[in-house]
Amino acid sequence: MSADLIYEFFLNRVQTGSPASVLDSFEQLFFYLLCPQKPEVKVALEEILSYEEGEPHFQGLIKRCCYILINNWLIKRQYSLIRKFIHKLSDFSDYYKTCLSIQESRLLLWLKHFLESENYQELLRYANIERGDWSYRYQSYLLVPQYLNPHNSREQKETVRNLIKQLKDQYKFDLAMYIARLQSPASRDRQPKNPTLLGDEVINLIKQTISTQRVFNYGTQANLFLSNTQNVTYGQFKQCLPQYLMFNLSQQYPANIIRERITQKLESLYCIHDDKIVSEALITRTCNRLIEYLLIEKNSPPTFLFNLIIKQGSQLTLVILLLKLVLLGNSCRNYLDICIANLIQFYQDHAEVRCQGMIQFLEIFNLVFTLFTENVQYFLVKTKEDTEGNQSETEFNTYRLFCQFKGPDLRNSNLKELKSRGKDLRGADLRETNLKSVELIQVDLSLAKLSRADLSYGVFTESKFFISNLNYTNLMDATLTRTDFRRAELKHANLICSNLKQANLNRADLTGAIITEANLQEANLENSDLTEANLSASDLQLANLSSANLKKANLSYTNLRNVNLNRANLQGANLQGADLRGANLTAANLENANLKGAILERTILTQANLKFANLVKANLTGATLNQADLSHTILVDAKLRDTSLVQSNLCQADLSQVDLTRSNLKQVDFSYASLRDAIVRHTNLKDAILFYTDLRGANLFRSGISEAQIKEIQLGNNSGLSDQTRIFLSGEEIC
Repeated sequence: MSADLIYEFFLNRVQTGSPASVLDSFEQLFFYLLCPQKPEVKVALEEILSYEEGEPHFQGLIKRCCYILINNWLIKRQYSLIRKFIHKLSDFSDYYKTCLSIQESRLLLWLKHFLESENYQELLRYANIERGDWSYRYQSYLLVPQYLNPHNSREQKETVRNLIKQLKDQYKFDLAMYIARLQSPASRDRQPKNPTLLGDEVINLIKQTISTQRVFNYGTQANLFLSNTQNVTYGQFKQCLPQYLMFNLSQQYPANIIRERITQKLESLYCIHDDKIVSEALITRTCNRLIEYLLIEKNSPPTFLFNLIIKQGSQLTLVILLLKLVLLGNSCRNYLDICIANLIQFYQDHAEVRCQGMIQFLEIFNLVFTLFTENVQYFLVKTKEDTEGNQSETEFNTYRLFCQFKGPDLRNSNLKELKSRGKDLRGADLRETNLKSVELIQVDLSLAKLSRADLSYGVFTESKFFISNLNYTNLMDATLTRTDFRRAELKHANLICSNLKQANLNRADLTGAIITEANLQEANLENSDLTEANLSASDLQLANLSSANLKKANLSYTNLRNVNLNRANLQGANLQGADLRGANLTAANLENANLKGAILERTILTQANLKFANLVKANLTGATLNQADLSHTILVDAKLRDTSLVQSNLCQADLSQVDLTRSNLKQVDFSYASLRDAIVRHTNLKDAILFYTDLRGANLFRSGISEAQIKEIQLGNNSGLSDQTRIFLSGEEIC
């Protein structure tokens, strides 16, 4: 068909061509009746234009072509292209020229009619062109009737669906960020943007609603009601329904009027079915009629109950009633959104000041339905004890709000053979699931629950585990290259022989994790918690462990070449036999660490804390230890050739048999240290402190000891001392 050829042309152009070429193609075809790229497209449009009665066909054609372009640009978030396209259509009058044929004349006339039609006004709304009135805030509801209209094209429906989702997702995100920032100490200086019109009271409103939900869980309550009325007659169901709806709501005015009116409405509703067993379809129809009764009926003004509730300021009560109805049948949600759209359209032309009750209802409706029907879970956490006598049941000052993404429960699903790229499994519940050898490449598992799951031998290249729970999870031999584990919990996880090359574990919690013989080359472990983790025999070459917590971690015989351990906490860590050549340990805490036999050539340990560390037989050739604290450190038989120890503290350190050849020992404090049988040749000891230092058997050839501060040092059997130096030292009351 002619139209299908044109649709296919624009689908191909928008997906493969440049934005400028797409706009040019649309302009050439619908403004000038030209299509040099594909002449048969021009012929197809000429065929439609050749019939005088073909205008309805043309209107549907151009409308669908517009949605094909807008939908693709919306998906790619190319909003500037949409606006450019709309402006091009709006400036159509500039394209009027002398027509050369009947088809061209007809094209311009029909295009003018399209731009004056309601279809074009809908297009402007879908393209998110801002309105000037207050109702623009609730555009996601105004679009729903068009999304559900069966007469609209697939592209138009898809465009609307994407826009509605985009608006709702933005609201969810803005609300979560507002709550997080408002409760942050940093917000005292800078007020975060509130996505609601409820002011700061939104926090207490959420806490109040969440607290009620904890005691009377609306979802559980709805399921229990449906279970108890499963095999009853429709008449009996209607008798029970008011009790379910009004449960936990006040029995005083106006709640008593609401209950009375709902009961009366149900008595006369679908009486012909009273003796039949209630069905799902009948429940849905009943809920839809009650939603109308509470809000607005078709082609009518808002109902008596709606006006009563709004007038009394009981918007939250109305919203909870609507929520309870929707929880009885999910299919009611679309109908509820249509009724909300009808309400907004009724009040749309009223001044904002006259619609405050309505706007308050919409704001609370948005908030509550986000709390209970969207995939974000809010919960209260107690942060301080109640002050006796000051805390009432309705105050929540001792609680903080937190939110968490909720995903699908996939624990009973068969994912063993799932092979998918780019799949969205955010927030999925996969606890204790067997996913051995599964392949999930570029899959988003952010916020997922995977504790105690078996992911061994799986392939998760470039997948996301952002803020996921993987505590006690088995990831043995898993392929996790370039995987995102930022802020993930991996406590006591099994990562033996896993491939974590270039993985991002920034701020991840790996407390007690087993990561032996793993590949962590170029991995980002900045600010991660590896307390008591076992990383022995693993390869961490070029990894970033800046500010990481490795307290009591096992890093024995690991490859830590050129690793960034700047300000890392390695207190009590086992680094025996580790290869730390070229590593950066500036200001790192290595107190009580075991570095026996470790290779520390060219390592930077400036301002590092090495108190009580074991460096027996360690190789520190060419290392930089300026201003480091090595007091009480054991450096027996260690190699410190060409090492810089300027202004370091080596008080009471054991440097017996150490090789300090050509080291820079300027201003080093060797008080009470042992340098017995050490090689201190060609060193710089200018202003070094040698108080009560044991130098017996040390080779002091050209050590520069005469420039040191000396007090009661112990000498004996020393080689490399000139006669002049011996005379100088003897004048210092040598013992």
